[in-house]
Amino acid sequence: MQKSPSLLDERLGVYRNKIAQNDLDVMLKQHQAFVEQRVTGVRAHFKLCELSNLDLSGSVLASADFTGAKLHNTLMRGADLRMTNFYAADLAEADLMHADLTAADMRGAILRGAVMISCNLTSADFRNGTLALARNGELVSVQATSEADLSKAVIMRATLSKARLSDSFVMQTDLRDADLRGSILVKANLSDSNLTGCDLTSCDLTEANLEGANLEGAIMTGAILRHANLKGANLIGAILDGVDLTLANVEDVKTVEQLAGMEEDLATMLTAHAKWIETNGGAGKQLDLSGKDLTGMDLSRMTLSAGIFRGAVLRNANLSRSALLMADLSSADLRGANLRNANMRGTRMIRTMLVGADMTGVLASPINIQGHDWQTNMERARLGKAVLVGADLTGANLTGADLRQAQIRNVSIKGADLTDANLTNADLRGVDFSKCKLANTKGLPDVDLEGDD
Repeated sequence: MQKSPSLLDERLGVYRNKIAQNDLDVMLKQHQAFVEQRVTGVRAHFKLCELSNLDLSGSVLASADFTGAKLHNTLMRGADLRMTNFYAADLAEADLMHADLTAADMRGAILRGAVMISCNLTSADFRNGTLALARNGELVSVQATSEADLSKAVIMRATLSKARLSDSFVMQTDLRDADLRGSILVKANLSDSNLTGCDLTSCDLTEANLEGANLEGAIMTGAILRHANLKGANLIGAILDGVDLTLANVEDVKTVEQLAGMEEDLATMLTAHAKWIETNGGAGKQLDLSGKDLTGMDLSRMTLSAGIFRGAVLRNANLSRSALLMADLSSADLRGANLRNANMRGTRMIRTMLVGADMTGVLASPINIQGHDWQTNMERARLGKAVLVGADLTGANLTGADLRQAQIRNVSIKGADLTDANLTNADLRGVDFSKCKLANTKGLPDVDLEGDD
């Protein structure tokens, strides 16, 4: 390899060794040999190197050293970056989709605008980190800030469980459906970020700034929010079991609205909706109970088709034999609800909480309207321990759905999309998956269950 030219980084006032792609490819092969403990192996050291716009996709770089390196727009898709050192590195707008960064050192790293969709960041460390260099016999900081910066990054569906993100900047960041269970976000700035559907179970958000954040459908069970700023945040559909908000700033927070004492108003709304359905929208009014608390209500055998229940609380409600065709139940809480024999063809249940719900005999196959088949959408629905015995889920969208320990015996599921779904410990007897989409589906047995009793 030729000696790499040095380039002055005027922002930091340091010289960087610029690595060419062909030289990089050699170093990547040597590092892979190092990881595999072969005699030809050499650990990769990229400290303060210029690696912007290069391609490291799919590379094995576990335990490599990128301290202070510049990786603007660098491609690192699917790379093995476990325990890699990115201390104070600049990865602005880098593409890290599907990369494995388990236990990576990201202290003080810049990830503004980076694409980190479906990354594994379990136990990654995003705490403060200052890059200091020796000048005239003294250590001098060459960074404007020491906080890790993930602002405007796209981190959808990433795994950040047990990650350390205290004091980090995570503003205007897309964290939809990310797994942040047990992570530490003390004093983190998450203002205006999209945390829709996030799992924040047991997170420490003490003094975190969540002003204007969207937490619709987020699972926040047991999260610590002492002195957190939730001003203007959207908590509709969020699961807040065991959460104490007494010391948090909840000014202008959007949350569920109680319907206690408004039964007459609800009856009027249901009558108007029935008229709206009967006249095909010519009279009456479409039912919209978004963000309303309907816990334990009896809505059985009712015509609720095309009704809007987004983010509503329907825990232990009775919806048995109701017509819910084309209804929107996205981010609603239906834990323990009775949906036996309900007609849910074409219903939207995106991120709906259905843990322990009784969905025996539910009809959720596509519905044809004016020549178009509308499938039932249960993308990322939470169906753990739900009872779906004898249900018709033909053609349903169950991508990313959680069906752990669910009872799915004798379910019709032909043509359903179960990509990324989790069926661990589910009762799957009598189910034929042969016509389903099963990419990355977890919990499927190796044997054919069709016809089992």
